[in-house]
Amino acid sequence: MIYNMPDGRSFAGMEKTIRLYPDDSPFAGETFAASVVISKADLDAAGNAARLRFVLVLFVLMILGVFASVFLSKRYMKPIMDKLAETGENGAAPEKTNITEIDLLLERFKAKNSTIPEDLFDDFIARLKTLTPTELMVFQAHADGKSTDEIVKSMYIALGTLKKHYTNIYKKLGVYSQEEMRLYISMLKKCGMMDRVFAENLKEES
Repeated sequence: MIYNMPDGRSFAGMEKTIRLYPDDSPFAGETFAASVVISKADLDAAGNAARLRFVLVLFVLMILGVFASVFLSKRYMKPIMDKLAETGENGAAPEKTNITEIDLLLERFKAKNSTIPEDLFDDFIARLKTLTPTELMVFQAHADGKSTDEIVKSMYIALGTLKKHYTNIYKKLGVYSQEEMRLYISMLKKCGMMDRVFAENLKEES
């Protein structure tokens, strides 16, 4: 409740009607109220300070998230991307990436003297088929090496719309960043499966 004083000051607070006299008192009909108030200016200042702290905390968390994303990308994704870049056109498994799970998988392929099996990507390809036509266009443009600006201009969409498409694509494909999506794209290209992926999607659309 807001209380406006004759001198122009305003207070915010609450009040409760109370009884000071018993029913048999001559003053029983008198009305009294107890109020707790605070200057509205002080209340507004405290609210603005709290909102500012909240925004600053969110900003700091966002910055920490960006640094964590860059660190994790360099620690886990870049070694794999570098090793894949060394892979020959025959699709042979690359050398160690120093990531236990990936290295175990690569050693298994090398022990069998085999190339990376196509069915390794069946689940990812199945998720690709859940993309909408527009999301698939964004994915294909990204796979073709187009920059963000080039995609925005070629598709005649706003940057915010493109970011929303990326968010939906990441969610549907089960990836968490462009680096991770590039890893799948690179591996599909090394296996010569990228053209087949888009051919299958175009066939389903028609």
